[in-house]
Amino acid sequence: MKFLPTVTLDNATMTALRSGQLKLQRGQWVKIAPHDDKSKPSRFVSVQPGFLNIVHPTGPHATGRFPVEAFKARCERLK
Repeated sequence: MKFLPTVTLDNATMTALRSGQLKLQRGQWVKIAPHDDKSKPSRFVSVQPGFLNIVHPTGPHATGRFPVEAFKARCERLK
């Protein structure tokens, strides 16, 4: 499977993820709709029963640095 350009997670794509119609690789860059052009993308980790496991950037208004260690820790917990 190859990475897609940044995926916008709106109601339709979230439903497709939960149902298994859409599969994303761990680490895929995503943005939650609605978003502005200045916001940094988040990283997809997994689909869990009842929620999507996503690591968001830190900082004011989600424009800060991406927390690589938090992403690695969440991936480790899934092993």
